[in-house]
Amino acid sequence: MASSTTGKPVIDRTVFEAYTQLRAIAKKYNVEDKLEVPQLVLVGETSTGKSMLVQNFLRFPCSFSQTGVATRCPVAYRLVYNPTLPIGELRIIQPRGITPPQLANYLEKLMKHIQEECSATGGFRLEPEWIEIESAEYTDFEILDLPGLVGGDKVAENRKAVEKIAEAFVRNPRFSIVLLKETTQITDNSHGARVIDELCKKQISSDSSLSARPNYQENMITIHTKFDSFMLNFTNGTAANNEMSKQLQDFGPSFFTNMIFDGYLMVERSFDDNVAYLRDLPRREQQEIDRWIQKMNQKSGESADDYQRFDEKYRKIIGIDAVRNQIQSLWLKSFRSALPKLREKIQDELDKAQYQYDEEQERYKLLDPRALRDTYKNYIRDFHKILCQYASYRSEVDFIFTLEQCGKTYEEIENSYNEWPRKKTIIWRAYLSVNDLKRLHPDECELINARYVGCRHFARLHNLFSYMILNFKPREPTRDWIESAASLLTSGTTDFDDLEKAVRDILRTLLRETSLMGICWLTQMYSYILNMFRIHVKRYLLSDQKYPMLRDHYIFLNAVDLEYHIVVRTMIHDAIRLIRDYRQSASAYAHYDILKRMSQLMFSIPRAIEHKSFNQPIDGIFVKNTSNNTYTAATLADVFNVIPPHKLLEQIYGSESFLTSKRDPYTCNHHENARRIIKELYAASCGRLLEEIRSSFNTNVVMKIHNFDRFCVERHSENPNRIPLATRIDRMTERQIAEMSNLSFDEISDACHASIEKIQALNEALLFINNAINEMNSGKYLQSEQRRSRIEEINRKSTIHAEYIRKRQESIEKHLRQQYVSQSFPNRSDDELNETSNDYKLDEEQMLMTHRDPTSASECLHEIYDKHDKEDLKYGFLENDPEDQDRNHLHFDLNSTYYEEISSCSMGMFIF
Repeated sequence: MASSTTGKPVIDRTVFEAYTQLRAIAKKYNVEDKLEVPQLVLVGETSTGKSMLVQNFLRFPCSFSQTGVATRCPVAYRLVYNPTLPIGELRIIQPRGITPPQLANYLEKLMKHIQEECSATGGFRLEPEWIEIESAEYTDFEILDLPGLVGGDKVAENRKAVEKIAEAFVRNPRFSIVLLKETTQITDNSHGARVIDELCKKQISSDSSLSARPNYQENMITIHTKFDSFMLNFTNGTAANNEMSKQLQDFGPSFFTNMIFDGYLMVERSFDDNVAYLRDLPRREQQEIDRWIQKMNQKSGESADDYQRFDEKYRKIIGIDAVRNQIQSLWLKSFRSALPKLREKIQDELDKAQYQYDEEQERYKLLDPRALRDTYKNYIRDFHKILCQYASYRSEVDFIFTLEQCGKTYEEIENSYNEWPRKKTIIWRAYLSVNDLKRLHPDECELINARYVGCRHFARLHNLFSYMILNFKPREPTRDWIESAASLLTSGTTDFDDLEKAVRDILRTLLRETSLMGICWLTQMYSYILNMFRIHVKRYLLSDQKYPMLRDHYIFLNAVDLEYHIVVRTMIHDAIRLIRDYRQSASAYAHYDILKRMSQLMFSIPRAIEHKSFNQPIDGIFVKNTSNNTYTAATLADVFNVIPPHKLLEQIYGSESFLTSKRDPYTCNHHENARRIIKELYAASCGRLLEEIRSSFNTNVVMKIHNFDRFCVERHSENPNRIPLATRIDRMTERQIAEMSNLSFDEISDACHASIEKIQALNEALLFINNAINEMNSGKYLQSEQRRSRIEEINRKSTIHAEYIRKRQESIEKHLRQQYVSQSFPNRSDDELNETSNDYKLDEEQMLMTHRDPTSASECLHEIYDKHDKEDLKYGFLENDPEDQDRNHLHFDLNSTYYEEISSCSMGMFIF
């Protein structure tokens, strides 16, 4: 193994074994961010000697810097000590199939390829290229060489690209930094140092996962290159001491090296000559520096200028050997300081892997059809129970579905609904977005921004839906529309305009235009919110606390989801059917004496209930007592008793302008009465329709979802043959239960063995870490034979433990396979084996159950949802209702509301 200036290797093989084990685990199991294994990154400006420094680690030339090709990605070099190789032999493990003399050419071609392939990112790639090399002369080590930093406006695109790459590494706290700069470059001109400082300290990063790193210098050393220029410029001890002191003061821990002497050019020499030069470089560099120091020290006694002697404390930080050892020491310091924390994280990952293995063992039990049947039924029971508790947000579940995690504002609901895959695009002329609602209804911003869980979503939804309906201004009945709707020949005896017919028909049209697509929107919103309920409950039930073993039982879970969809769809259909019928009756028969009807309804409340509000006296209004000719203050009840019925037909036909002799067919003055009646009827009918919509949905959906566990088992006229899923599972054969589980021994076995492999790797890493910590604490350095023996012992222990688990696993698999076969395929006749029990399956569920892979099953379920959603959109349509009636409608003026044209009395009657 190569030696440092002290004669001992800087990095112990045991420490590097722990490091490589951790890096392999982090990469294989995608936990690099969790483990934060320390690494080393080499960064600096172009032409500062980074490539030459790497070559001095490798001890052979791999640079392509003289070819005009720039480094286009980080290059990670892993040097591995292999004592079995002959001295002087190098072996490249990765990339495969190349030899050391071919490495420079390989990297050159790679960089050209990246430049073309990654043109969208400036011709640079963030992912490192790994180079792994073995040698008996290496010290185990790993370092990343980044593309050189550049400055100047001419290469702005390149500068931005390389700085983004540098930022991803130097800002990451698990990377220690080796900064390269030319020795003679003064502090103010050190572009590389300035860029690193800015990248680490800036608050806003291009990668949001990396926070600022203000203390990066605690894990950084600076390598001052091209020391031969320094030696030429500083020829006396006083100047050299002062400048080196300033460099240390400005850049912190620093080391100096030259790496090239006598204008040596590698591109003009053979590979073997360059290898010989690199091997001899430390000796030549040492001789040159010693001669330089000797000359300066001679001047200290010869000149009258009283020059200082060169300070010997600086000698130990000059030279390629010193630089290599200090770079390795920086990594070793970072790795050793991280070992205790790494041990905790590896132990945590080991506990998780063991838990995962135990969980896979639990899945074996589910292969028993009898146990699986009970598990399925328990899941369905809990799904129904928790759904009811979630809908009503009872205290039993408020700690599970917290407002912070599950609460949704209306704006979040609307945004999620707009991205919902099942959303069907509709155009509704009265629709108001969240921004519209906030602008038109600022007093309700608190309601819109409130975070709700459960059925409170529906109450808010109806309030906002009502606001959209009542805020909408319908189109004005024009002369041509009124006359077209009023034309009718009654029994061939008259051709007078039937204004009553026009009022009814126009009212019917206006109600349809206002609410038809609104019901479609409301239906979808109900479907979305109910689906959100299902997702939240299902996510909880499949969590680690409840039924994690059922996560892969997608056939069963799809059946539960489909049943829920069918049941809630039935609820929505019941609500829409009532609304559809009410809209039909309200449109076909408009009650003209509305005020009289309201009076009758108000006073139909049983007299057993005292209504003090009816007895309130009204100032300025009196009732005359005809018996004694006296006056008493009038009450609200007295007022309603004397108000005459508001008969709209009398206003139409009683108007002189309607009489044939006085009607002006050119001015159509009689239309004004009709327009006023239409507006009043429209306002009243909208209020009554909204009440019907609210009560219908509350009765058929909201109340039933509160009692879902009872409603879902009831028979329904729409699906009279539907049998609850739990009952059908009871009737299934063991073979059908086994098929429904969509599990196999091979899947569980592969998962178990993968967990065993991970446990073995983590155990081995933990042993290496403990060994490295013990060695570090003891301060004893192990010789090669002792290290080899220690590593073999670690491998033996981890292998024995893994083999024990594997043998136990094989025994469990053998036992359960025999048990599963005996239970799943009992001695039954061929007819029984072919039994599918389709008599109690729904057609759509039967189709869904035929899909045995998750992708096709999910696609099938999506097609079922899509088919039903399209049907449900038109479920509330009356005959000949147009689906595209609002397509060409211009949205109304949001600054004008229909309220302004309706009397306060009318609005007071119908707003709720």
